[in-house]
Amino acid sequence: VPVWVRQVAVPGITTDRKQLYELGRFLGGLKNVQSLEVLPYHTMGVPKYQRLGMEYPLEGVPPMEKAEADAARRVVLEGMKAVKREAMAVRW
Repeated sequence: VPVWVRQVAVPGITTDRKQLYELGRFLGGLKNVQSLEVLPYHTMGVPKYQRLGMEYPLEGVPPMEKAEADAARRVVLEGMKAVKREAMAVRW
């Protein structure tokens, strides 16, 4: 079944370079990944939490710029490509 991966990049939570790279290595081992999106964290949900009288779990986390999410995506792709290169080296 084709899979489209959508990862949210939350500053200080899901933006660690090593973890992004390892995510890429995991995804690179899958044969059915057709698309990868790394979405920048935003705070559009804050008003909903306020209306519901709930504490927002990511209070104080700043929104992420698209360029930062694009950089995170490149790290994931590096990990995916590393797995592909390793697989090709084993075949030869």
